[in-house]
Amino acid sequence: MRPCLPALGVLAALALAPAVVLPAETQEIRISADKMEADYGTRRVAFSGHVEVKGKDIRIQCDRLEAAYGETGDLLSLRSEGNVRLEYLALNATAGRAEVDLPHRRIVLTGSPSATQNGARLEGESIEINLIDGKMEVKGAHGVFRVTGSRSDG
Repeated sequence: MRPCLPALGVLAALALAPAVVLPAETQEIRISADKMEADYGTRRVAFSGHVEVKGKDIRIQCDRLEAAYGETGDLLSLRSEGNVRLEYLALNATAGRAEVDLPHRRIVLTGSPSATQNGARLEGESIEINLIDGKMEVKGAHGVFRVTGSRSDG
């Protein structure tokens, strides 16, 4: 059985110098890991061992990552698991799992997620970040917030 040439092109791009253009804007991400496995039929590539994703505004480190791509080779989603650490702009987060939906520009953190930004820390059952408008939704939320101000005696 002969491999499909378009799939080989996508695989080569991911394996040799994983640079993939994100939808909605011209941007590349780079993925590195100890091991990579590809499934041509489902258009999925699995990375494992010291996985690191780097982009202009985002960085993810995890134990395992599955990338799904479309017929044209565009990256559609990233699903990371195990000791997930995410940095997005000024937000730092940890979780058991993170799913990045690229067409909808959304990140969902689950598995005891915790996020810190500007001295505040949020935890919950899940944390959803909308990358278009910067809004965050936390289900089962609890957090620690820093309040500053002057105190007046009078």
